[in-house]
Amino acid sequence: RDPSDRNSLPVWGGVGGRAKMELNPVSRLLFELMNIITAVINIVLPASLQPMLSAFFVGNIFAVYALPFSSIYLAFWACGATSWLLPLFLLYMAVIFFDPAHLKAPDFKRHSKFRQLNFMQRRSLAFWSAHFAYFPMKTKFAPGAREAIDPNRQYIFAVHPHGIHCWPLNIFAFVSSSFYDAFPGMPITGIAATIMFKLPMIRELFLTMQYRDAGRPTCEKILKGNKGERGSSLFICTGGEAESLLTESGVDKVVLLGRKGFVRLALSWGCPLVPVYGFGVSDLYTTYTFAQGFRRWLAKAAHVAIPLFTGSFGTPLPHRRPVAVLIGKPIPVPEPPSRGAKPSDALVDVYHAKYIAALVELYNTHAPTGEDGKPRELKILKA
Repeated sequence: RDPSDRNSLPVWGGVGGRAKMELNPVSRLLFELMNIITAVINIVLPASLQPMLSAFFVGNIFAVYALPFSSIYLAFWACGATSWLLPLFLLYMAVIFFDPAHLKAPDFKRHSKFRQLNFMQRRSLAFWSAHFAYFPMKTKFAPGAREAIDPNRQYIFAVHPHGIHCWPLNIFAFVSSSFYDAFPGMPITGIAATIMFKLPMIRELFLTMQYRDAGRPTCEKILKGNKGERGSSLFICTGGEAESLLTESGVDKVVLLGRKGFVRLALSWGCPLVPVYGFGVSDLYTTYTFAQGFRRWLAKAAHVAIPLFTGSFGTPLPHRRPVAVLIGKPIPVPEPPSRGAKPSDALVDVYHAKYIAALVELYNTHAPTGEDGKPRELKILKA
């Protein structure tokens, strides 16, 4: 389905499209430029090539710099004003350094009305959404899962595996995904590392996809909601940089032992846990183990992950292999004495074990076949 064919989308119809775009004027100007560039690509590039180019930029987010910044440079160069570029860039960096937008909960309630997208927004959304057709990536529900999810209540969607790039997150981050065909307008907020909100242009993309800072205070703001209104659901890739470094083609691994923060949040706010697994994600890149010990140490010490990998043609473009994102049934949790109350460590341990068991069961019922013809096994690891 071409997302540009939709007659209406939520108030902001860029990449995310589920709440008002909460950007400062400088960031908004830059993002609008990105919208124009991607809209032009969508108009002039043959449709058969767009899934590949979209997958390249979505999966290699640092390449996104090339789109707006090269255009800005060429514009200033044509005007003979390149001397202004450095001062303006420093101003922009100061703005994003002090802007706290990533620490605030999205206001879905206030901006829930729908409106028509303009032409550029529709075409930009069509380009960004084309990556779903590249693999292709499809959303599926385990038996009974779709019926068990109530769009009017909160959940914590735990997404696995991270892989080199956590592609399954996109079914929640992009309003054009098939998940929102099943649950249109459902408010869900993503969680990402703080560093992602300090990177030029990457920050703007993450904010418009409704990602926010992964710190616990921000997560609690999101679950609590604005001005007494019930908050949104959360989606989070629990494995993080540790899981990314352990990615190995043909082997399915998740880092879950010792990762209990998402379970603690669920118990504090009474949000059922929903396991989500992306079958095929581990096979999208060829990975290398050179200096893996040092790179794992660096990830623990500085939260900086440096995975070594190649994709198609030796580039960061992922291999073109099918990805099936399977959503499991919600795991009920007890209502807390009061929303936000701290659960006991013993209770966290019980529901952490329940979650792992549910994820393994979800995986085993749909496990892919390995090279030996036998079903692959899911390895549960510690960081």
